[in-house]
Amino acid sequence: MPRGHVPKWHLNGAVVDSLPQGTEVHVTGKVLGTDWYECELDGKTVYMSDDWLDPELPQVMACTVDALNIRTGASTNYPVVGILRRGDKVKISAMENDWLKFSLADGSIVYVADEYMAAVY
Repeated sequence: MPRGHVPKWHLNGAVVDSLPQGTEVHVTGKVLGTDWYECELDGKTVYMSDDWLDPELPQVMACTVDALNIRTGASTNYPVVGILRRGDKVKISAMENDWLKFSLADGSIVYVADEYMAAVY
């Protein structure tokens, strides 16, 4: 599903609250095939768009596509040095624009596109 697309099932959902920037929320899972996360807020289950969530880092994240290029820098202009496969998990250390930074076993710093990764809970 394209980033920023609101799933049809959510179009009629009521806005239950708004939160100030920097508010911590407890994410309990990802809605499969969407950019929405299930969260707990005041004992209730609510849904928040990925557009409004920043992971607390470091954060373990998993690849959500069959093959994802690992690059030496935070853009498609950098060389590909490896591939993550669906379900592969890495510990993200930072975000740079729409790119996630992590280290390989040899200590190399590398990047993957954020839109193809999901937080592991």
